[in-house]
Amino acid sequence: MLGKIAIAFFASFICTRIIWFVMNGIVLMAMSKKILNKAIEQGHVVEAHRVSDIRYKYTSSNARNDQLNETDAVYEYEVDGKKYKITLAGYGILNDTVTLYYRNRPSKATVARDIGSMETSPVVIFIVLMILFLAIQMI
Repeated sequence: MLGKIAIAFFASFICTRIIWFVMNGIVLMAMSKKILNKAIEQGHVVEAHRVSDIRYKYTSSNARNDQLNETDAVYEYEVDGKKYKITLAGYGILNDTVTLYYRNRPSKATVARDIGSMETSPVVIFIVLMILFLAIQMI
């Protein structure tokens, strides 16, 4: 019995990774424009204001050993009276305000280029697949 559970766990873990990469790499990339337009139609657009910066210093792997600086910014936004925070990586210039979009959950709001990829949890896929594989093993 324990062996069947281990096999189901391992199989669901591997399948979850494959499904997760396919969903985020192919499906969401193809559908991102449609998801963004739907979020805008539904009014799921919010302005976030920068509240703090996170600065990183590290040494480049180049032979010259240059010191590099990278800055991430923490933004805060409000939806229906509830405040949320998001950390965005320093792609180019970090603005004081950014426009965020979300499909269903305001806590998963993100910039337009990442819309859709933040809302689907691999945990849900993993649990469903594990139950499915356990059921198949029991038959």
